[in-house]
Amino acid sequence: MLFRSYSDLYKTVFKTLPVLLIVLLSIFALNYNIKNAFFSFLGSISYSIYLFHKSFYLLAGNYNVFSINSITDFILVAILFSVFILLCCYIERFGNYLNKKLDRKSTL
Repeated sequence: MLFRSYSDLYKTVFKTLPVLLIVLLSIFALNYNIKNAFFSFLGSISYSIYLFHKSFYLLAGNYNVFSINSITDFILVAILFSVFILLCCYIERFGNYLNKKLDRKSTL
């Protein structure tokens, strides 16, 4: 038997389905040359996500957040992920602000 129980199956699907959907949407968008606000948004914060995603998972893993056993755990993970994305947006804005400020000083 591939999965020991339904909870193992649920956890596997929960972990792989979002990644699969993002890959399929990306392939579709690239094939049909679709410009989407969602992809533009992800592209604008991708570097800060890349830098801090490991810290997010380590911090959340220390508090056992990813043990999805009920709908409330799922909602908690969704809220924490939203807060993480918002934090990445602010980090990216701050980085852009510093970049503009340093560019002005270097041209003077």
